[in-house]
Amino acid sequence: MSVKILSTVLSAMTLLTAIPSTACTSHVPEPKSEADDPPRGPGGPHHGPPKEAVQACENLKQGDECSFKMRDHTLTGTCEPGPENQKLACRPEGAPPGPPPRR
Repeated sequence: MSVKILSTVLSAMTLLTAIPSTACTSHVPEPKSEADDPPRGPGGPHHGPPKEAVQACENLKQGDECSFKMRDHTLTGTCEPGPENQKLACRPEGAPPGPPPRR
């Protein structure tokens, strides 16, 4: 009985070693460079300011006071560029500083 089990195990091992290694790794995505990743903050990927914040600064300059409505709240702040010199967006008063510009 143990010879039969040993024979089955050896046959399975032989079969597994005959499979090309690319068959086992073809589903693994290519590694991305760090430059391809979006900026990350404490909560995960950074998705940019909400469209309401961008719209609030459409006709304003950097440093101008602004306000916009989100849900049931009106937020006030100043127009600031996003990372990588994105469009101006209204950064609410008391908001944490944005990430440093990416190089």
